[in-house]
Amino acid sequence: MIKASKNNYGVLLIFILGSAIVWFILKYGSTYQDTVDIEINWDNLPIEYEFENQNNTITVPAVVRGSGYSIIYRKLFNYQVNLDFKEWVRTDSNPHFIPNDAFIAINQMTDGLSLVSLSNKPVTVDVYRKLSKKVPIDKNLIIDFKDAYRLVEEPIFSIDSVLISGAEGELAGFKDLVLDKESIALDRDTTTVQVDLNKYFKAAKVAPNELTITFIAQPYTEFTTTKSLKDISIPNNYYLTVDSLQVKGNKPLNTVVNRKDLSITLELPKILSDSLMLIPSVSSNIKELQGLRTIPNTVMIVSKK
Repeated sequence: MIKASKNNYGVLLIFILGSAIVWFILKYGSTYQDTVDIEINWDNLPIEYEFENQNNTITVPAVVRGSGYSIIYRKLFNYQVNLDFKEWVRTDSNPHFIPNDAFIAINQMTDGLSLVSLSNKPVTVDVYRKLSKKVPIDKNLIIDFKDAYRLVEEPIFSIDSVLISGAEGELAGFKDLVLDKESIALDRDTTTVQVDLNKYFKAAKVAPNELTITFIAQPYTEFTTTKSLKDISIPNNYYLTVDSLQVKGNKPLNTVVNRKDLSITLELPKILSDSLMLIPSVSSNIKELQGLRTIPNTVMIVSKK
């Protein structure tokens, strides 16, 4: 008797399950009209705009018609549609999108369902208009010279300026790009430093985003020589109180400096007095020489009267 009752329960359960399946097929096999969400992704964003966050998707409700199965599926898994930003987003004021404007384009992408209606209400598109600003690179660096190395020429920057783009508030404080004042050690003939410029900007974009600085250096040593003043031109009624001056400076280790490589000049004022103390200027045809100076650092000319 108990065994028969169990069999009856099994038959009843199968009957109920079968009835539910038949009901589901009959009910949702028909054509229905309902609301589903459509996710819209934007393509072809103009260069002057930037999305405010990484998610560039907006979701809009749409009334669709189709089989119940398709509607249930699309309630679980939204449609994803790609639209051209330039074609469908209005930017005359705050950027916005009116879904019904793109009715035909969206309807062509809703496979399995027919689009009935879309909203005429504007939907805000979260983008901002970027500003661009060209700023120079501050070339003041801190250099730590090692083992008597000195620069042969000024550091070579791969770029002199950058173009930064972003919201107005992000660009307001940038007049120039000041690099980190980290000490750069020079202990070889050529040193190359790569700088990632992205680290100087939180949200703004920079182009180019990498800077290369090349340093050309050589080991230097100090030199001293004596330079005659006989070739210096002064008025005939004046004379120099000294015939020569010591010249000191720094030269690359393997560079030979001769007296003929050096020149001393004196700049005379337009009005001369009986005696004048002048500061000599030293130059050289060897461009690598540095710190040229005379000892003593002044010279006197005196009237012969």
